[in-house]
Amino acid sequence: MPFFGGETNPGSDAFRPCPECGEDQIYSQSDGVLSDTTYLCDSCGYEPEKEEVKKSFKELRRERQHGTQSGGPDRDESAVQSLVNQAEGPGVTAERLRIDDGVILHSLDDGEIPHCLVKGAGWRGIEVETGDEIERTGQKGAGMMETFNNKLTVPNLTIATDKRLLALHPLRTGTDEYTIPYDSIDNVSIDRGWTKRRIQVTTRSRTYYFEVKGSDHDKISPTVDYIREKRKEAVSGTENIAETDSPMEKLERLSDLHEQGAVTDAEFETKKQELLDEI
Repeated sequence: MPFFGGETNPGSDAFRPCPECGEDQIYSQSDGVLSDTTYLCDSCGYEPEKEEVKKSFKELRRERQHGTQSGGPDRDESAVQSLVNQAEGPGVTAERLRIDDGVILHSLDDGEIPHCLVKGAGWRGIEVETGDEIERTGQKGAGMMETFNNKLTVPNLTIATDKRLLALHPLRTGTDEYTIPYDSIDNVSIDRGWTKRRIQVTTRSRTYYFEVKGSDHDKISPTVDYIREKRKEAVSGTENIAETDSPMEKLERLSDLHEQGAVTDAEFETKKQELLDEI
């Protein structure tokens, strides 16, 4: 709102639709910073309370990251419960799926089913080892105070779905997200320290460490077993079609793996040239 007052345009992204008529025509008006702000619907004239229409910071952040896709937290309770009922592994509950305004629901593709869900410790989060370099979620090369300021109390989340391994860490600046296709996994194991447990996932180019909270340690083994089974299925399926795939089909799959981060730039360029030579 301008210092000396004014109006916003109806339908601003900062507001939800009118709770009275459902139209996206809410606007605000004020005489200045020392005056009260009034919220109005330009369509039906309804005057809602601020809490009814003003979007929270988390809502705006989530929309900037994911848009208003159908997989978001607006799924009704029956749809969320359906996901819970279909889960074959541990940790998938309606409450967990709605953590941090539904960050998991936002990240799931249409028709994707989460089968295992483990919570992390939050501070340590997720580590990604590439060669001699280690990247930690919420840090990305920042100093200690920047890392602390960027951290939320929301823990990192590791989700094994029917399609992929998904890891999320909600932060103040956005959610760090990692997608690992099952057919790109070389090995999955449990990294056991003195006081902590991590799920360790190794691909050709990277090693991922997903911190697991103490109260979720009992969910690690069944989650690792599920990932191993899905990897076995994915690798078997890849081997069965490998001989019949055309170079163009292989190139398309290679591009998908590269975009998902499962293949490094150097590996992508080398393999791409080999496939182009076959065409």
